[in-house]
Amino acid sequence: DLSGYSDSVAMQLSFYTAASLSMGCSLLSVLQATLCNVWGPGLLIMGDDEDHMAQAVAGMRSMQKYILASFSLGVFFLHISGIFYAWVAFSNESNSVMVSTVLGTFVVLFISVVFNVNNLFTLPEGVLDHGAGVNNQTPLLQGGGGNVYHGR
Repeated sequence: DLSGYSDSVAMQLSFYTAASLSMGCSLLSVLQATLCNVWGPGLLIMGDDEDHMAQAVAGMRSMQKYILASFSLGVFFLHISGIFYAWVAFSNESNSVMVSTVLGTFVVLFISVVFNVNNLFTLPEGVLDHGAGVNNQTPLLQGGGGNVYHGR
């Protein structure tokens, strides 16, 4: 009998913890993206030489992985908090199982989509290294070429 979960302090604590992690990670990703979008182009505009462009591009590129990680964790913990909430809110076990199954399925789909889209934008090893496209003016800054690079 699982009907006692709605009164479980551990289940309620798990819900609030996951919800807090979701909000924190989501707000962190918004803050990081906003600061990059304000300060990165600002450095490009205000800078007086090529080194400022290189610094702006390198800085924004380095932040990509952190922004994606905090956004992904925010979405993940949102789903986890929904699963915990289902067990706290519903006294009917079948409702809790149904909601948990649906949200669990979306967690799996979310992870699958992240890996599939990541593979679409990953260059083969050695095609473009971490420093290319900044000081040596590869197609990344010249606007030419078909290289798509997402910062890994």
